[in-house]
Amino acid sequence: MDNNNEDWSIVESCLNGNREAYALLVKKYEKSVFNIVYRLIGTTEEARDITQETFIRVYKSLRQVKPEFKFSNWLFKIATNLCKDRLKKRKITAVSLNEFDYLLDQEISHENKDSLLDYQKNLIPTDEQEQVQRAISNLPFIYRRVVVLRYIQDLTYQEIADILEIPLGRVKVQLHRAHQILYDQLSDMLK
Repeated sequence: MDNNNEDWSIVESCLNGNREAYALLVKKYEKSVFNIVYRLIGTTEEARDITQETFIRVYKSLRQVKPEFKFSNWLFKIATNLCKDRLKKRKITAVSLNEFDYLLDQEISHENKDSLLDYQKNLIPTDEQEQVQRAISNLPFIYRRVVVLRYIQDLTYQEIADILEIPLGRVKVQLHRAHQILYDQLSDMLK
């Protein structure tokens, strides 16, 4: 059984009254959702709050979603929309390096073996890791979210387009612009 079918069978079990089944979905996706939210919001406390709110909203909306969609994409869409709403209420500039160190210590983002974080951790010295993370954190939200979904969560362009409800071409443009901004910010390090 593939991952998506497995998720939807768990959802069906939830809809039939099995509350323990929902705990399986939370356990399966909690770290990924926290990782996305943390990288978009920048503080551990707010990331925990938004992660919890994501799972509450998902649970309340289980009857409204259609199984032809990928469950994880729907879940990540709710998480990114909550981040967007939170950021509208306040301005965010950067993730503090102490928060980033906490995240690394907690090993939250080691879900995807080919993720950018693993690449950074294995191949880039610590000072440069911090510069890359700071540069990603300083990206405008519309670019930061596509970078996080693509390189941290290792989602395809199409999955990102589905989650963000934007055309595939816009995902590619936003990633290209993010790459340009990151290159400009990190060009000294690359020399």
